[in-house]
Amino acid sequence: MKSFIIVLAVLVAVILSVAIFLIFLKAYQGHNRFFLYLRYKFFKNKNNRKKYDTYYSAKPRYLSPCEEDYFIKIKSLIRRNYFIFPQIPLSQIIEKHSQSNYKTELFRVIDFCIFDENYFPLLCIEINDTSHINKSRVKRDLKVSEILKSAKIPLLVLWTYDGTDDNYIKKSLKPFGVL
Repeated sequence: MKSFIIVLAVLVAVILSVAIFLIFLKAYQGHNRFFLYLRYKFFKNKNNRKKYDTYYSAKPRYLSPCEEDYFIKIKSLIRRNYFIFPQIPLSQIIEKHSQSNYKTELFRVIDFCIFDENYFPLLCIEINDTSHINKSRVKRDLKVSEILKSAKIPLLVLWTYDGTDDNYIKKSLKPFGVL
């Protein structure tokens, strides 16, 4: 009988502890980092998260498989003293000269940029698939093209339906003198 009472007392203590924890968790509603972490840990289901809960996670890949194929092919074809970097924001290679301080149009990202040995941008490359036929993408692509043209940085557009054939890529890169 004594052991039953002890077990019952421990069980009541655990239930009360959990209840108090849940009350605190509800009371803070994500405003405290510790409780936000606990809510994320115990309520991983997205349906249980509040709209204002913010959390981050690493993407599984930096480049899509298609972009990676193009990156490897282009890297193998360009001159040894040139560098190719993927996913370059225009703001990293272009300086805006304007009365306005807003540079939001430079937050657009170009798929690849080839640089010389002094890291001067020689050529920007966009890999386009069928999504670039959409009106919003056409508008975005046109703006990127205008910005690069104004900055005197050439743009090469490669279409995925042409594939990652070495000859196609080499033929496309040849006029830009990067081979």
